[in-house]
Amino acid sequence: MSLAAQHVLIVEDSPTQRALMKFLLEDAGYRVSVATNGRDGLEMVRSDKRSLVVTDLIMPEMDELELVDAVKHDLPELPVVLTTAQGSEDIAAEALRRGAASYVPKKSVELDLVSTVQRLLALASAGQTDADLLGFLINNDVTYQLTNDDALVCVSSGCRNGLVFLGGDG
Repeated sequence: MSLAAQHVLIVEDSPTQRALMKFLLEDAGYRVSVATNGRDGLEMVRSDKRSLVVTDLIMPEMDELELVDAVKHDLPELPVVLTTAQGSEDIAAEALRRGAASYVPKKSVELDLVSTVQRLLALASAGQTDADLLGFLINNDVTYQLTNDDALVCVSSGCRNGLVFLGGDG
């Protein structure tokens, strides 16, 4: 999938942070949409296919983790990247436990946002490729190889004389 086909949604209430993230991602070749609050962001996620969501944790219209929970409930395969100001690391850790894919502190956005998005989209694309290939699977044979071990014995309901040894000279 080309970068232009990958659509990133930024959910950020700060105009300066929103503009910076949009510039960085568009400059890297991504198609970018923006929302200024969690409710609008969730509406956009539900209405159109996105490749990834970048969201601030503390925004108007939704509490810190509502957007992450709602996105993971509706679209569990959609990666969510968190951004938050220093001092919100505990909230970010909780969001990661709830299914967010990554965390970029706001002080590191210029250095780390694009590489984080690239890495997550590459992982998501690889996972999708595997899922696509499994869709073409016609026959899936599984073969188990058991090692011979005299200590392994089995009582067989079909054997009236007692024990059947699964290995060795028994």
